[in-house]
Formats: sequence, C-alpha cells, structure tokens
Amino acid sequence: MRRWGTSATSNRAFKRLWSGIALIVLGTLWIIWLYNNIKHQPELVPNHIQQQQNNNRMDNYKEDPLNGNDSELNNRMDNNMKDPLNDKDSELKNNNNGMDDENNEQQESSTRSETIDVSYKVVTFYYPWYGNPKVNGKWMHWDHEILVEPRGPRFVPPDNIGANFYPKLGLYSSSDPKIVEEHMRQMSSSRIGIICISWWGNANSDSQLVGSDGGFTDKVVPMILDIAQKYKIMVCFHHEPYQGRTPSSFKKDIKYVIDRYGNHPAFFRWKEYNNRPLFFVYDSYLSSTSDWSAVLHDSGSKTIRGTKYDSLVVALLVNNAQDKSLAVQGQFDGVYTYFATDGFTYGSTKVNWDSISQWAAENNKIFIPAVGPGYEDTRIRPWNAQNTRGRQNGVYYDNMWKAAINAKPHMISITSFNEWHEGTQIEPAKPKKVDGFTYRDYSPNEPEYYLDLTKKWIDSYEP
Repeated sequence: MRRWGTSATSNRAFKRLWSGIALIVLGTLWIIWLYNNIKHQPELVPNHIQQQQNNNRMDNYKEDPLNGNDSELNNRMDNNMKDPLNDKDSELKNNNNGMDDENNEQQESSTRSETIDVSYKVVTFYYPWYGNPKVNGKWMHWDHEILVEPRGPRFVPPDNIGANFYPKLGLYSSSDPKIVEEHMRQMSSSRIGIICISWWGNANSDSQLVGSDGGFTDKVVPMILDIAQKYKIMVCFHHEPYQGRTPSSFKKDIKYVIDRYGNHPAFFRWKEYNNRPLFFVYDSYLSSTSDWSAVLHDSGSKTIRGTKYDSLVVALLVNNAQDKSLAVQGQFDGVYTYFATDGFTYGSTKVNWDSISQWAAENNKIFIPAVGPGYEDTRIRPWNAQNTRGRQNGVYYDNMWKAAINAKPHMISITSFNEWHEGTQIEPAKPKKVDGFTYRDYSPNEPEYYLDLTKKWIDSYEP
C-alpha cells in the first residue's frame, strides 16, 4: 500500500493538492468581501427620482418640523430669524439716555407673538402716562417726585427713576405706537383679553402731569384702541380721581367716552350683561352715597340707567361695611379690590375673597378681585416699607391667583401690567445698577417670567 511522501511523484501530487486548496480559500474570501460591499452600497436611484425624494423631504420639513433628525436645528434657525432674543449679536449697542433701549428691545417679538385665544374674563390695569424727551419733549412719570412732606425732589432719568425696577424696554413713551404694539403683543401672548387704561379725563391729569399735559391719557386712547384691535384685546376705562371729580362729572365723562369711542371694535362691552361698557371707579368712596345714587339709581335725578350711556360701574372695595354699603346704596354694579398688597385693605386681603364673593352673589353684584406679583414703592414712598410684598420668585403671584380662582369671581383683574412706581408690573424688567442703587429684577428668572406665569394661570382659570 502506497503512503504519501514516499516518492517524488507523490510529493508533486501533494503540492498540487495544497495549491488547489489555497486557490479555493482565496476565491471564497474574495466572494465574501465582494458580497458585503455590494450589500452596503446605497440603492441606486435615477437622478430625477432622487431629486423628487429630496424635494419631498424639504417639503416635509417646512410643513412638519417634527419630521427628520434636523428638526431642532431647523426650529432654532427659524426662531433666530423671527426672534432677535436668540441672537447674541442683538445685545443693545446703544444706550442713549435710556431711550434707545426701546429701539432695540421693542424689536424682540419672540414666539410669544403668535396669535392665541385671549381671555375676556381677565383684565389688567394699564398705565399710558409715560413720556420721554425723544417723543414728548420731556420726561413724564419716569421723573416721579418723592412723596414726602414738604414736597420732595423729582428723580432725574435715565439712571434714576421713580421705581424700584427698571423696564426692559427702556424709558419709553406711551405715545410711541411701537411701544404700544409691543405691549399688546406681550399681553396677547399671556392671553390677557382686556386692558383697563388709567384715564384722568379728557382735560385733566394726575399730580405728576401738569400744565399742557392735561388730557394726556385721553390723547393716546385712539392709538391704543387701534393697536389693541389687531391683537383681539378689548379696552375699558379706569376712572381716576382727578381734581374736582364728582359723580356728576363722572356721568359727563361716560358720555364723552361712549360717544367718542363706543363704536370702536376694541371698546369693551360685556356680552353677559347686555353688551354694556365697563368702568372701574378708583377711590369711589370720596363721593357720597346720595351723589352716586343720583347717577346710578334707576330713578336717580341724573341717572344713566335706561339710556345709551347705561354702563357697568364697579366701586373700589377698601373697607368692609363702609364700601359694601356704598356699593349697595349707591347702586354700583359691583366691586373690585385693585391693590396688589395682600393685607393692605379688607378688599385686598385674599382670605376675605370667598366671603366677598358670597356677599356679591347675595346682593346681585359683580366681584372682581385683583391679583398681583408683589408690591414695592419705596423709591417714591420711602416711608411705606411695611407694605412691601416680595415676589418670592413667583410664589406670591401664584398664591394670589389660587385664591382668586377659588373665590369663583365674575372676572379677575391683574395689578398691574406697567405700574412701575409701585412695583406691581408684570411687564419685563431688566437688571440695572447705578451709583448708589441697584434696581430689582426677576432673577433668577427671565425678564418675561411674569408674562409666562400669567398665561399659566389664565390657562387654568379659563382653559
């Protein structure tokens, strides 16, 4: 029997065998490599079909930014084009006497500018009394005097103003339509559906506006109405106690307002109450019950009832028995509390709101409690520190809202959008430090924090 390797012939056969085996192994490895590479190649698509697929993908991004892994990037790019807040290069480059701030900041229309449904069960008090040299030829209200006796000095803007906070928009003018537009955008983003403008008559003014400033808060009303309409915001009036105001002059003012503005689409009329206008009367207790009754009673000698000027008129509730009696005997349609300082008055003390709401129901009266983010007015009233209410990073505001909603009122008011002197504003504030004083802001939260918090609570109150 032959064995391998016992002869030259067998050696040659042995070599040929191993050479064949090597060729088979190499061929197999090449086939495996070729298969794997072909398997992972992208599918070949004709050019016109590939182009169509790319177009479809782009269309999907435009219509639905949630499709595709690049959606977050696309959203950020879109937001940067729409919102200069996201662009670090949009930092203020000019600070010309505190007025150019508004030229930069008022351009900041973020995603909050999107149209949303506002609530006509929420009203905020709005103050159109500010002015600056650029627009008005002088400072107005930012230079508020210090309220001490004897009469104190006035603040000197732009660094020193009559407020503990400093507005993000700078020291703006209420006559500037760009400012009013930005304010309406901010309020709309928070779902605020009604603003109640501080109105001092068509020929009068508050103590900080004098001489030619008479009627200043009336002159801006047409512009406010027009811009408010764009954002579906309605406008009502906060009738302020100008010098010489009486119930009789109040009646004349109602006639003036309704005749002049009553047909404007943004003029608020309460549908649930026969489309009547709404007027808040600040310091209503300054006039007697009999004088108010003459105007508000059905059979009063100067009554507005049953006429084209018939309106919903609500009195300021400060004291318990006294102001409730005024509301009933004086024939007011309801009461509001205004003050943002919890515990300052009977009306502004939130633990009383449930009982006030019950009293209102029993007497067929409207009840409108006021919520606020805090209170601080020590720049203009250095003696009033006991009434300061810290914001507590929004907790104070949260607690006010909870109490108001639990009281089941007819409407909730916010004190305020922009009463900067008393530190009740929800309008954005910014950090600012000058020699000898550091203004408060909303840190660690963003400047728009209270706008966002307002929306959260309105969503809870009226989903």
